[in-house]
Amino acid sequence: MSDPLADKAAGAPVRLRAPPPEGEVSISGRISLRVSGEVVDFDLEAPAGPVRLRSLLPIFQGFTDELVSRGVAKAVREGRSISCRAGCGACCRQPVPVSEPEAHALAAVVAAMPEPRQAEVRARFAAIERRLEETGLAEGMESWLDGDNATVREKGMAYFRLGMPCPFLEAESCSIYPDRPLICREYVVTSPVSACDMPSPETIDRIDLAGRPSRALLTVGKAATSGGWLLLTQALSFAERHAEPAADQPAPAQIQTVFACIAGEVEPGSAEAAKPGA
Repeated sequence: MSDPLADKAAGAPVRLRAPPPEGEVSISGRISLRVSGEVVDFDLEAPAGPVRLRSLLPIFQGFTDELVSRGVAKAVREGRSISCRAGCGACCRQPVPVSEPEAHALAAVVAAMPEPRQAEVRARFAAIERRLEETGLAEGMESWLDGDNATVREKGMAYFRLGMPCPFLEAESCSIYPDRPLICREYVVTSPVSACDMPSPETIDRIDLAGRPSRALLTVGKAATSGGWLLLTQALSFAERHAEPAADQPAPAQIQTVFACIAGEVEPGSAEAAKPGA
């Protein structure tokens, strides 16, 4: 029986595209990225000139989907069953860290919603932020993921026990599925569904991925936060308080830097990673 990963690697490259701003030109090219010893080929089309990192999210989303597809294939080949299904929103009650560019993108998604749906979604965001203030969890929130594992777990479980669904969760399914954050795309489990009722490192088995694009984007997109991340539920208030960085780096250079972080060629947190195109 042939190896699905080998077949995929040997097949036609996956096409990833981020459309250029109106009136601007695009650039195309093929890249081969080696991640954890595995070569992944892509045909890319991206703006030729400077853009905000948010504009390149379609490329990083597509790349993440490809890594997840490969991870799922490997898990199935090993005899593991994927537990995630439409209509199961247990993981959508966990604290979800997103990068700054993704926060601005989510705010744009909400701003494009028609009324009264937009008002309803904004009210959900506001209700969660009020709840976090009332429980004291909002204090020091930006340092959660920067702390030790015990602190991250304690804060995460305290958040989960509040039972607050993601503002985009409707009928236990993601209402913005095509635009969901990278970390949501990466979260695929093979542990029993019952384990998701009280998730922990001991009970949850996630599929193995050749890289974590979400982590790379946290580092490369860092501008207004200490760690490059915030909670998804803070996205709207964050976008109101912080303007997006200027589009001062060419798109190809930014793509190259993110991919280098994913592949480990640039150490996350280094000066090179913090400066797209360096």
